[in-house]
Amino acid sequence: MGKSNEIRFAELAALLRRFGYALDPEQSAEDHFTFRHPDRPLRIILPAYRDNAAVRAVHLAVVRHVLTDGDPAEAREFEAWLDGRVSLDAGEVPVR
Repeated sequence: MGKSNEIRFAELAALLRRFGYALDPEQSAEDHFTFRHPDRPLRIILPAYRDNAAVRAVHLAVVRHVLTDGDPAEAREFEAWLDGRVSLDAGEVPVR
């Protein structure tokens, strides 16, 4: 079976937790989730996806931007993770 082009929110949330980000319930709401790293000022704010929902490319770009500003090593690991998870079909917009 081939790999899916879609990255599910649960997969992304698990990766963010591995990088030290945690869901901040005080800054989250019904329509969005806020992830915060205890050692970094930038937060990652994403729509309130269901765990099995595919994450839109624009939101992956937001994550990339915050990781790049926070820790270049994490940004490289994120890129490697994306490269292993995503293969673009014709007509898809790349997230880079």
